[in-house]
Amino acid sequence: MQKNVLTTEQVKEIIDNLYHTIGVRMNVNLSKHPNLSSSLGVNQSSFQDDCKMITNHMELPIQIRPSFTSSFKTKGLVHNEGNSMSGIGAQIHIPSNLPYYKTAAMEDFPISVTVPPEAFAQGHYYLLTQLSHEFSHIYLHSRRDPQKDSEWATDLCALMMGFTPLWLQGRKHTEKQENSKQITVYTRTQGYLSDDEFDFAVNYIDNLRTPFEQLRNSLSLLKQQIQSVCNDVSRYLKDVYLLLDFHFKHPQKSFKHIQDAAVFSNLMQSQYKLEVETLLADSKRDTNDIILPLKNKREFYEADKKWMGSKLEELKIIEEKLCQKLNGLKRDYEVVIQNIDVEYYTKIFNTRIETISEGVRKANRKIHLVSHKIDTLEECLAYYKTYKKKAIANKEDARILSLICGAEFISKSRTLVKKSQGKVEGIEGVLKESYSFYCIDDEVLLSHIAELNDLISTMDYCLEEQKNHIKIVQRNLSFIGRAKWIINSVFTVRSDNHKNYIYGTE
Repeated sequence: MQKNVLTTEQVKEIIDNLYHTIGVRMNVNLSKHPNLSSSLGVNQSSFQDDCKMITNHMELPIQIRPSFTSSFKTKGLVHNEGNSMSGIGAQIHIPSNLPYYKTAAMEDFPISVTVPPEAFAQGHYYLLTQLSHEFSHIYLHSRRDPQKDSEWATDLCALMMGFTPLWLQGRKHTEKQENSKQITVYTRTQGYLSDDEFDFAVNYIDNLRTPFEQLRNSLSLLKQQIQSVCNDVSRYLKDVYLLLDFHFKHPQKSFKHIQDAAVFSNLMQSQYKLEVETLLADSKRDTNDIILPLKNKREFYEADKKWMGSKLEELKIIEEKLCQKLNGLKRDYEVVIQNIDVEYYTKIFNTRIETISEGVRKANRKIHLVSHKIDTLEECLAYYKTYKKKAIANKEDARILSLICGAEFISKSRTLVKKSQGKVEGIEGVLKESYSFYCIDDEVLLSHIAELNDLISTMDYCLEEQKNHIKIVQRNLSFIGRAKWIINSVFTVRSDNHKNYIYGTE
C-alpha cells in the first residue's frame, strides 16, 4: 500500500497535469440514477447498473466481467489514517492489450472486476466511489496518460471526471464493533488522499469546472431564447398574412394613415415573406450547428473557454437578428390591424361562435335522445318476436314491422347516429381552438351553422320516427293489458335528464 502525504502544491501539480491531458467533466447528476434513492441494498444485478453509471459517464464502452469473491491478489486500495480500518472494496484487472481510448477496439472490450460480497452491505455510494477509482485506472491507462500509474492521480482523475458527488457521500464509512467491555467506532476512508488533500482537490477542481458550467448554462439559456423568438416570428408572420388576406376581402375605403400604404405595398412583395422564412430556417440550422458539438462534448480543456465564448457570441448575433425581425413584424401587424374595423368583425365572429356552440349543444342532446330511442326499440323488438299478436293490427303496421324487424334496420340507425356524432365532433374543433376573427372565413362559420341545423332537423325526424315505431311495436304485443307495467319497469332508460318509456312519449 502506498502511504504518503502530499503538499498542496503537489496536489495542484497533479491536477494541472491531468487538466492538460484529460480535461474536466461536469459532475454526474445523481437524481437521474434511481438506484441511489432506492432503499434496496446492492446486489449482483444492481452492481452491473452501478458499473454502467460510471463507465457511461466516462465514455468507456467496455464489457464488465464481475467476480464476486474476497480473494484479492493485492491489498492496500484503502488509505488509512488515525482510527481507521484497512479494507478493499473492489479491484480491477488492467490488461496488457488494453485498447486506446475511443477506438473501435474499446467497444465491448472485456474488463474483469473483483468485488467482495461483503462490500454490498456498505451501500451504493461506497461501492460507486470504489468503482470510480478503479475505472479511472482503465481510463488513464487507455489514454496512456503520463500519470496512469499514480494512485493519487487516479483518485484525482475520478474527481475531475465528475464523480465528486459520489465521493462526498461514499468516501467515508463508519462501523461499530461491540464486545463485552466496549464499543469501538471505526471509520473507513476510501482512496489515497488525506482529508486536507481531498478538500483542497474538490475546491480546486470545482474552480476549474465552474467556468464551463456557466458557459454551458448561458449557451443553453440562449438556445431556449432563440427557439422562443423563432416561435414568435413564425406566429407573427402567419398572423400578418392572415390579416392582410382578411383586409383584401373586407377593404376599408382608405388607409388610416397615408404612410400605411407603404407598409401594405412592402408586404405585398414576394421577397418580404421569403426573407423572413429564410431567416428562420437559417437561424434554426445555425443554432443547431453551434449547439450540437456542445451537446456531445464531455471533456473540457482550458482552450475550450475561448471556443465556447465565441459560440456564445455567435448565438447572440442570431438572437439579435431574429429580435430585429420580430419587432418589424410586430409593427407591420399593428399597421394592418389598425386598418380593419376589429370591433365590428369581432362582434360578428363571436356571434357566429355562440351560435355554433348552441348548435353543438343542441345536436349532442338530440343525438343522445335518438341513441336511447334506438336502444329502446331494439329491446321492444326482442319482446315482439316472443309475444307478438297472432294478427297484426293493420296493413300499415305490417309494413312498418316488416321494415324494422330486419337485421339491417337497427344497424343503419346506429351508423347514422355515429356519423352525426363525427360531424359534431369535427365542428367542435372550431370551439376548442383560440381562433381570432381573421383566422376563419365567415363563409366557413356559416356553413358549420347550416350543417348543424340540418343535423338537428334530421335527428328530430329520427326521434319522431323511433317513437312511432315503438308505439307500433307495443300495439302489436299479445299481452297489451300488462304491457304498460312491463315496459315501464323493464325498458326505462335511466338518465338524470331524460326518462324515456317505450310505452309513451319522450
